[in-house]
Amino acid sequence: WTFVFNGDQVELLHSSEEEKYKGTFTLNAGVNPKQVSFLIKEGTYEDFNGQTALGLYKLENGTLTLAVMKPGEKEYPKSFELDKFVRIFTLKKADMEKK
Repeated sequence: WTFVFNGDQVELLHSSEEEKYKGTFTLNAGVNPKQVSFLIKEGTYEDFNGQTALGLYKLENGTLTLAVMKPGEKEYPKSFELDKFVRIFTLKKADMEKK
């Protein structure tokens, strides 16, 4: 997956390009673990449009790890472990400099 963050906007694109989403996100860093909410405005699976995907995030040594619930679920994940409702994403910042 590729995530592109710009202000409060986010775009997600699967490497196969068969699945993609656009929306906004908000962070809650005042809790432990830290929480993120993604509001899906448009995407491949239209049933997810207008839904919120709740998640946890952590930033360690330049790596962003996200544990995100299936859109529409009403609770945050309990941990950074994969299950049938939780996707785990491990992301590193891309070098955006032109070579």
